[in-house]
Amino acid sequence: MAAMTLAKDPGELAEAIRRAQDEPLFVEADGRPVAVVLSVQEYDRLTASPDLLAANQAYWDQQVALMEDLPAEVELTEAMWRELTTGPVRPISPDSLAVPPGWKPGRG
Repeated sequence: MAAMTLAKDPGELAEAIRRAQDEPLFVEADGRPVAVVLSVQEYDRLTASPDLLAANQAYWDQQVALMEDLPAEVELTEAMWRELTTGPVRPISPDSLAVPPGWKPGRG
């Protein structure tokens, strides 16, 4: 979290509000934290109703239960290995910045 010192400059309040949109901002006086400025979205998240929090917890409990049934490891077959290690080298998707090692534009 970011921090700022308490001052009498009204322009600093506007700056604090702008910065709080990205992350909570500690306000300090005499070198000690005295307040926190939050975005409305973060405040709403922190003060969500217990019903909403319970529904979110139930959802994630269900997701974890589904993943527990999946194998932790998958043994590669010869065909899977060949598919992974041969053929054209290309980006993962047209929008992706992630590319396989050695990939060059116009190749593959």
